[in-house]
Amino acid sequence: MAAVLRFVLACVLALPVLGAGCDRGADTRGLSRLRAPAGGVALDYRLEPGTALTGHLRLGKTRRIDGLDTPLSQAVECDVTLVVAPRTAATNANATRLGASFANVDLAWGLPPASSFASDDFRERALELLRGYRGWIEVDDRGRVVAVSPVPERTPAELAELLETLLDTIEASFVPEPEGAVERGGSWQEPWVLGERTGSLAATLQGLYRHRERDEAMALLSVAYEEERKTPTPDGTETRGRTGEGRVLYATEGGYVAELDRELSAFAPSRGMTYEKLRVTWERTRGLGQQEIERPGQDVQVITDPCNPDYVGPEICEELEPLPKTEVSTKAEAEGKSEAEADGEGQDQSGGESGGESDGESDGESDGESDGEPRAEPEAEPEAEPEAEPKAEPAQTAPG
Repeated sequence: MAAVLRFVLACVLALPVLGAGCDRGADTRGLSRLRAPAGGVALDYRLEPGTALTGHLRLGKTRRIDGLDTPLSQAVECDVTLVVAPRTAATNANATRLGASFANVDLAWGLPPASSFASDDFRERALELLRGYRGWIEVDDRGRVVAVSPVPERTPAELAELLETLLDTIEASFVPEPEGAVERGGSWQEPWVLGERTGSLAATLQGLYRHRERDEAMALLSVAYEEERKTPTPDGTETRGRTGEGRVLYATEGGYVAELDRELSAFAPSRGMTYEKLRVTWERTRGLGQQEIERPGQDVQVITDPCNPDYVGPEICEELEPLPKTEVSTKAEAEGKSEAEADGEGQDQSGGESGGESDGESDGESDGESDGEPRAEPEAEPEAEPEAEPKAEPAQTAPG
């Protein structure tokens, strides 16, 4: 009950921030109003294989943590590419998979005091992870997200949170389209369920405009978000909530969300309040090569344990000990030693035999095989003189 009251109180305190956009009306800067069709504005996603959405995102979080005088700040800015892949057996029915990759990442991600990472170490690990990461999302024909790539196994909690945050920004870039055309002021609501997360999105068409810089027709939408998530914790399972609102520019001719500005407040009993501000811009690209089309959706396993045999990195495993000698290795060493000894004895014997038996032959053969190059003759050792045999003394006869 205390946690529920705390959540309600936090939401009430946050209302001036969340509701600020309602009083000033729709933001139409850089837009020129267009006359909407008589039958209303139709929103129709066009996600064709061989096309991609190239975008840029800026996200900032402010998190209040007990024990810290100032809120924890987390920010990331990067380029994002979503490549539309052909539908396969692995894709959900009536869904399209878009492979996600990140580049030019600028990260300033503060960590709570209980983190196992130092700030520089975390930044290095995060940039290394994002360089090779290939995530994906799947959306149906109405732009509803039906599946998201899971965080790779063995990913530390801090890195997993960063990946989930980036994937969430991609999810937010798909606003479910209404069933049929909508007139100005018309609204629709879309409940959704995704894993352990449930929520709803309410959208209202503010009007049809032309983006002066892009020279594209845009439907201006105001969007409200609600979400709950069951999250396991060391003490069990807790419910985390998020609420907020956003501004969306939907390119009606291209069939995609061109711009998104969103503000959220989130509460978790174990983490406190978090405020989040996001801006994403997208452009549609055509004519991708086959290699770029087939590349999306590859899962990456993150291995940070230097003692793992598949680990690649600068760290050294300090737990490894010399492998004990097995019976096979001991026998191999003994055989190798005996062979070496046998080779040494054989060389000694062959040297002695050649010295006693083939001095003359070797001299003759060496003269014939020298290829014309003179060879130094070994100095002959002086022959030992035979010992003189003792002379026999004459026999003495006994006197007669």
